[in-house]
Amino acid sequence: MALEKFEFAEQVLGFIISEKIDSKTVHSIHMTINEALLKYESISLYVEDTTTGAVDFNAIRKDFTYRIQNNSRYSRIAIVSDKSILSFYTRFKALFMKAEMRHFSLKNRMEALNWVSAIYTSI
Repeated sequence: MALEKFEFAEQVLGFIISEKIDSKTVHSIHMTINEALLKYESISLYVEDTTTGAVDFNAIRKDFTYRIQNNSRYSRIAIVSDKSILSFYTRFKALFMKAEMRHFSLKNRMEALNWVSAIYTSI
């Protein structure tokens, strides 16, 4: 599992996934989110997928269930990927989430970083 984690703008967590998105990867992301939710009332997420393989359906299901359970704790979620399935998943999940959610292509990663952190940096 190749998962890079970072935090910026204090309440914004970032993840860059460079190997298969599976249940193990999703679990690692959820553990990091749990730690952040102990520190902050709400957080925003930046998730970038640079993988070339398919996305494991069980991982998607596990992520969906987890995010719905913690629905009120998210402000913004940016999903960055060139996979059409993740674009569809973002639009579908947005129907159930209180957080603002947007999908960005990999070439628009800087726009995604700016958008996801703007809620905490604009005054």
